[in-house]
Amino acid sequence: MVGVRCVRRFVIALVSALVVLGPAGVATAAPPPGGAITITTPIDEATGDDVNVQVAGTAKRATTVVITVAGDPNTYETWVVKGQWGTLVNSMPAGTTQICAEAFDAGVSIGRTCITYTAAVDGQYLSLFPDDGASVQSTFTAGGGCHGGSTVRLTLDGQSEEIFCDSYQYYRRYVDVPEGEHTLAVEQLALDGSTVVASITHTFASAPVPVATVAITSPEDGSTGDWTELVISGTESSNIDPTVQIYVDGVYTTGATATDGQWSAPVTVDWGTHEICARKVNWQGDSIADDCIVHTVELLDTSLSITSPGDGSIQQTFVAVEGTCVGDLYVELAVDGEQDQSRQCLEGRWSTSLFLADGTHTLTARMSAGGTTVTDSVSVMVDSVPPATPVVVSPPPGSTLTSTPVTLTGTTSPGARVTVYDATSNAYRSATADSSGSWTLTLDRDFFATAGVLTGRRSSVAVGLMATDAAGNSSDYARVTYQTRLR
Repeated sequence: MVGVRCVRRFVIALVSALVVLGPAGVATAAPPPGGAITITTPIDEATGDDVNVQVAGTAKRATTVVITVAGDPNTYETWVVKGQWGTLVNSMPAGTTQICAEAFDAGVSIGRTCITYTAAVDGQYLSLFPDDGASVQSTFTAGGGCHGGSTVRLTLDGQSEEIFCDSYQYYRRYVDVPEGEHTLAVEQLALDGSTVVASITHTFASAPVPVATVAITSPEDGSTGDWTELVISGTESSNIDPTVQIYVDGVYTTGATATDGQWSAPVTVDWGTHEICARKVNWQGDSIADDCIVHTVELLDTSLSITSPGDGSIQQTFVAVEGTCVGDLYVELAVDGEQDQSRQCLEGRWSTSLFLADGTHTLTARMSAGGTTVTDSVSVMVDSVPPATPVVVSPPPGSTLTSTPVTLTGTTSPGARVTVYDATSNAYRSATADSSGSWTLTLDRDFFATAGVLTGRRSSVAVGLMATDAAGNSSDYARVTYQTRLR
């Protein structure tokens, strides 16, 4: 009998020491013993508040417990004291939620259990905007606080709709609400979707529905200009702020305030084609009227010119060159095809000076921007040789003049302009020599009156002459004298 008892004890000890083998023969730890952890508060399938929820229970052979709540990213760890544990968890959305507790001993899980808990809807989060007695625009957003995960019923002037409460908030945008007083109510619904847990009612006044018109009158649609600085102008009418917003290629650029229905604003654009829009918006920034045009900025044939010297003109060696241009672009000037100098446009003009040799020259101005180049050219003849000094042929110098008027004839260079000067050295009269160089001038009675020789007595008078050619070159000054006996 003694031997049998010893064998029985050995077998029992051997069975107790056996290790559970997995499917591949690998040793695995035995699962934690059942009943290692329990949740006693709240009880499974209980219904209660969503805040200040105490989760508590018992745990055997455990040092800590970790609690998780479905939908809550947080975990809650608490110590086990004499087999008891407990902690508060964050507020929970309305509805049924799973709460789990897992027991640990020295960092090793020894048990886990879960329950379901239903957070009942209450009205403590409910609020409503607009405030009671408030004034709002015709388009506004109503909203407020609510119990997360629940449903609220929002009613405007008897028209209701249900809104899901997400993240403890609800919103509803109302558009073009008629002007006047309105009633807005919100009801917090229980989980059954019909029982009203709490409600709020407000009255408010809405402003008139905004209406507006806007038009761009300048520049015209499809127009082309040759400079990047524009003035956009137009008309506006509205029952709201008179501000007009200006957009270029869809980007807000500037604003203009209308006065008596008229507005304008400076705008700078790049070279090329652009869509320019004028827009009226309501208080929420929504567009209620707009007008758009297409405008192209590029250099035109009229963007550059040489206004002086004139084409085909005759010039002296020193030639002043000037013309028109746009913006602050640079004008490049070439002489006979060779780049000579560059000048910047200033207030729509450019100018420079050249020293040119006698002969024919071509002056070419060039200006470029936005991938476009425009030019203008003139041809000039440079003549630095002065005309021949005028010679009086008739009446012969030194002869006696006895009557007026007196007709002078003489010679100089063909095409030169001969000018006679009186006794005070003022220009009296001019004539142009013909192709042979001959010229004719008449001295009337006033010429001699200025000289003081209309006395009837013998006297003398001097006549000054000078020739000037088309280039502006002047001859030497000539002086001839006559005897007079004039009344």
